[in-house]
Amino acid sequence: MPVKHTLHITVFTCLFLSSLYGKAQSFRFTQLTTHHGLPIDNVYAAAQDDDGFMWFGTDFGIARYDGYRFTVYGKQNRLAARAVTDIVYAGGDSLIFIAYPFTIQALHKNGRINTLADTTGFALQQVTRHQQQYYFYKRLYNLYGVWENGKYTKCNADSVLGIKGTNINSIVSLGQRGIAFCTSNGLFIKNGTQIQHLLQNSNVQFAVYKGQKTILAVADGKLHQADGSFVFKQLPVQFPRGFFVYHAAEEKNGTVWFRGLDKGIYRLYQDELQEMSDRIGMENRAVNEFFYGADGNFWFCTDGSGILLKKNSAFINYETTDGLANNKILKLLRQKNELLIGTANGLSALADNKITTIGLPKTGDGLKYVYQLFPVKENITGISIDRTFAFSSNGGKIDNLVKDFKIHHRSFRAFNPTFAWQQDELNSWTVGYSTLTHIQKENDQFTPNDLSAFKVRKAYCMTSYDNKLWLGTDAGIIFIDQQNISKKDSIATTKLRQVLCFLTDKKGRLWIATDLGLFLYHKNEFTPKKTGGTMGSNYCTGLTEDNQGRIWVSTWDGIFVFDDVKTGYYNTNDGLPSKTANCILFDSVTRVLFVGTDNGLGVMDKSLFTNNSKISKVFISCSITGSADDSMIINGSSLSPDANDLNFYLSFPYYQGTSEVYYEYRLDGGPWSATTNPAILISDIASGKHQFYARAKINDQLISNGETSFTFTIKAPFYKTWWFWLILVLLVQFLLFMAYNYFSRKAKEKKMALQSQQADYASLKQQAFTQLMNPHFIFNALNSVQHYVNKQDRQSANKYLSDFATLIRRSFDASQKSFVTLEEELETIRLYLQLESMRFAGKFEYRINVDESADDEDWMLPSMMLQPFLENAILHGLMPLDEKGLLTIDVAAQNNCLRVIIADNGIGIEKSKALRSGTKHKSKGMQLITERLELLGKLSKEPVTLAITASNPDAANPGTKITLIIPQEVYEVFQQQRNQA
Repeated sequence: MPVKHTLHITVFTCLFLSSLYGKAQSFRFTQLTTHHGLPIDNVYAAAQDDDGFMWFGTDFGIARYDGYRFTVYGKQNRLAARAVTDIVYAGGDSLIFIAYPFTIQALHKNGRINTLADTTGFALQQVTRHQQQYYFYKRLYNLYGVWENGKYTKCNADSVLGIKGTNINSIVSLGQRGIAFCTSNGLFIKNGTQIQHLLQNSNVQFAVYKGQKTILAVADGKLHQADGSFVFKQLPVQFPRGFFVYHAAEEKNGTVWFRGLDKGIYRLYQDELQEMSDRIGMENRAVNEFFYGADGNFWFCTDGSGILLKKNSAFINYETTDGLANNKILKLLRQKNELLIGTANGLSALADNKITTIGLPKTGDGLKYVYQLFPVKENITGISIDRTFAFSSNGGKIDNLVKDFKIHHRSFRAFNPTFAWQQDELNSWTVGYSTLTHIQKENDQFTPNDLSAFKVRKAYCMTSYDNKLWLGTDAGIIFIDQQNISKKDSIATTKLRQVLCFLTDKKGRLWIATDLGLFLYHKNEFTPKKTGGTMGSNYCTGLTEDNQGRIWVSTWDGIFVFDDVKTGYYNTNDGLPSKTANCILFDSVTRVLFVGTDNGLGVMDKSLFTNNSKISKVFISCSITGSADDSMIINGSSLSPDANDLNFYLSFPYYQGTSEVYYEYRLDGGPWSATTNPAILISDIASGKHQFYARAKINDQLISNGETSFTFTIKAPFYKTWWFWLILVLLVQFLLFMAYNYFSRKAKEKKMALQSQQADYASLKQQAFTQLMNPHFIFNALNSVQHYVNKQDRQSANKYLSDFATLIRRSFDASQKSFVTLEEELETIRLYLQLESMRFAGKFEYRINVDESADDEDWMLPSMMLQPFLENAILHGLMPLDEKGLLTIDVAAQNNCLRVIIADNGIGIEKSKALRSGTKHKSKGMQLITERLELLGKLSKEPVTLAITASNPDAANPGTKITLIIPQEVYEVFQQQRNQA
């Protein structure tokens, strides 16, 4: 066999075998290390909360990641140990983790850490959450612990599972189906109190609950799969000898990743077990844990290499390592069950997620720069840089490749290269550099048309629209009447300099892609469409319409999508292989979008293609300026008036691109302010209830789920509170009342002092009058003594003289006082009546009656108040009587008043006045007493009353009755005034 043929066979065989390998899409990882803020490159575990934030357990505490920066929680937050070997999200605002080796702790989103259980004596490594229970264990031991509802229980696997010598390799939650214990004695599935023992006598290393439907279990290096009834069957794959599966996790596409005890990473992809360590750059490093996030990102926690992030981008990408003939893709065409891909180095085909290179024919001719592909009859017409060819894809080879492509018997060789093809039932057109060729199908007549008159060097595209053939050229648009091919017209403007692609949408509008942007032609008007975030124009290379009527545009700066409301934009931040997109195609059969770029093929993920919902909100934490880190305030807090300088810290989980998130914020209803600094200080916040709002954006597009609000209240200073003003008003009223009361009291005291002085003055006048009466009384008394002496009645004379002396002494003492006790007053009037009774022997008798209610020692009377009434009763009432008279004195207490009644059976007031009518004597005693009583009455609320009536009005001698009522308060007020004076 010739060497040349042998070389051809060898090359063909290598290419064919490489196509059979069928590699999957390439991987792009973002590596996060200490250079990005990670505290250390040893990362053990990962968890994601409901807000989308990622949490990592490291050798130096817990690190929270939001896509741009790490926030580290460690000893300063009361972390019990430096290393955190495993972590799970507990729901709400807390995570539960192992502070290696002896402590179970919880981390709250405000940064506080508290201890749940101390497990000294049993070094824990990993934790699994199953419903509301948390299982803590150390591999290759038969002990584990369960923490539930604040209680930690230590368990022995032998006693729980019922088999002695059972060492635990891993514990996996199966949701509602229970929890799986992977052990050295098989797989145990515990659901409540029921335990199933499966894969007995096998060393089950790990299990995966795949798709929440089936269980994959690794036992003795072999992979087993169980259906819903837990019936396992062995899969036709096997791990290398000695490879111990230490951890496994599933991606959303069903791919399951496995990592070894020390090193080695495998994945199960489309029933094929593939070694992946070299493909992800981890040949010499160990992966501690895989974590598949709710947002579709896949995280690799490594030992010494930080974190590897396999982003859930909008695109799945294929490159030469996946079988592409070349990464520079020029044309895409859907043909039957495969996607044909024209590259800078030949043809490739994508079918069933595998790429094959279309083989060369036996002639050995190669294909370079395949930039056009379109169907003609039963074959595919291809255009490369040096030829036009026809082929049918058959087993990955090009059949019937010809240098001179013929339709029937005519050759196109003279018009090569060809850029575009357009056909209907009767006609076909092809366009070259400056030539348009018309082919009539009836007779295969070729009619070349020269376009040089239009100063056209290249024609890139053509389409039939509005009964005309539109040619897109490097000098604008040329219109050709399809009925009269010789009738031509053109549009050559600066707006339409190079027309590269046409598309007629479902609404009958024509979209035109140019080197200066995108234009819409409708109702004879050209409308430019903005195709860049900050660009007014862009180099557009392709157009396609999806099943929802949206228009997709490939450009040299990513791809754009237009609908009637908004514009979308995708670039390398979203996973596009390159920002230079050369062509674009929406496959209406599979509803997948394909983009050919300078760096491979991008396939838009279906779920992201149809779902643009935002699931996360901006996370806001807040602290008072100058406070410690652990004094973060919570939403709804009420703060003191001086705590009106607040620090707000913003975070938003975004892992898809390299463009940095920026924030917009405002306080209450104020204007939005933009910042890239997540720390915001707002000072001198007024008192009252406030709301701080924040949202996240990228490239002027809102990426957060609406806006987040943080509510707080600044208490008003005490001098601005309603209760302060109420107290102030009450205080003013109280002060006014006190002032009024003070001045009123002073006025009253002054008045009462004056009245007291007047009462004293009246008392003095009465005393002076009494002193004037005494000589008369003394003269009469001495006559009585003389009378007893003349009668030689020495005993009566001595008694009278003794009583008289006592009365004189008492009268003198009483004259020095304004008030005397009731006892003293009664004793004085007894002496007085006794002397008068002796002097007027047999003329009257007297009686003094004191009620028990009137305690002699408690009541005080104005001094010398009763004697004038008694004297009038004797002299003017009883003495004129022909018979013996009677004088009674009744004393009683009622309603805090002392009542004194003096009654006689004398001739009465009227007869007494008649007897004295002829005399010039005018009594001053009663007038002075009346004035004195009036003044004393003004000292109390209750007045002093004096009533003079007849004792027995119907009798011949009616007598006189004097009723005197003196309130007890009179003396108290009088004495008070005296003390204040």
